[in-house]
Amino acid sequence: MKSFNSKNKYGPALSEANGFTLIEFMVVIGIFIVFSGIMLARYSTLKSSTSVENLAQDMAITIRKAQLYSVGVKGVMDISSKEIFPPGYGISFSSSNTKSYVLFADLAVGIGASGNKIYDSAGSGSGCGSSSLIFGNECLDTVSINSYDTIDKLYVDATVCSGNLDIVFTRPNLGASIKCGSTVGSKAQIEVKSSNGKIKTIYVESAGNMGVK
Repeated sequence: MKSFNSKNKYGPALSEANGFTLIEFMVVIGIFIVFSGIMLARYSTLKSSTSVENLAQDMAITIRKAQLYSVGVKGVMDISSKEIFPPGYGISFSSSNTKSYVLFADLAVGIGASGNKIYDSAGSGSGCGSSSLIFGNECLDTVSINSYDTIDKLYVDATVCSGNLDIVFTRPNLGASIKCGSTVGSKAQIEVKSSNGKIKTIYVESAGNMGVK
């Protein structure tokens, strides 16, 4: 009678096969943790860079909106529910407020007068966005920064603005009035910073040119 060997000629029997040792398993887990950490760090950096880029672009768009409102002769409602046409529209930044900025209508002080080319507010956000604008309450919208990014520094002609930076467009011109308090400049720069220190700059020139760099 022919006998058969029970051993598998292709290798050890299944019951004899060796699995992972504890050390091998821990090495694999360690490699996985290292690569996961690297990928997470890169993702966080990319997300932060994208966020501050989007913030800078959104700011530039809001500034452009003020310019278009001015040349487009956009009307607003005053406190008596009458439509009025402000001589200009603007954006106001404050060095003490790193998380928001204001879109406002630069209202005329009297009939036929021009605006004073600065943001006039009766209080922080008082009546903002309401249909009852009046001199001393010119706010159309407070734009909040909901990300971890912040407004870092304000400049007028390469000099740090430590107060309010007001950029106003007055019809029928595309040009901008740029003021930091009583200082009038030819170029404004708004620096925004991400949580990891990346900086983007929005610039506006008195000729009306603007962009992000």
